Amino acid sequence: FIDTYKWTTRNNYFCFADHEKIAMGGGGGGFGFVVDADLHSCGSSPCDTYGNTSTLDLNKEGNAPVSRIANVELWSFQLGN
Repeated sequence: FIDTYKWTTRNNYFCFADHEKIAMGGGGGGFGFVVDADLHSCGSSPCDTYGNTSTLDLNKEGNAPVSRIANVELWSFQLGN
């Protein structure tokens, strides 16, 4: 079972990246999906961009992340000419 969330048009916070994380979606207090720079831990919060309700804890307990990533797969699309 997979939850899917489409763009709500409430904002344009599609992508964000800095030296600490890569994120998609935002507004409303969190990122729709966020991956730490180490590509080992991830999280999710409800956000205005996608209207998602699912959450995945990104907080760390000690040095061990609560949510771990097993594999990373990236896709790119080119629209138009």
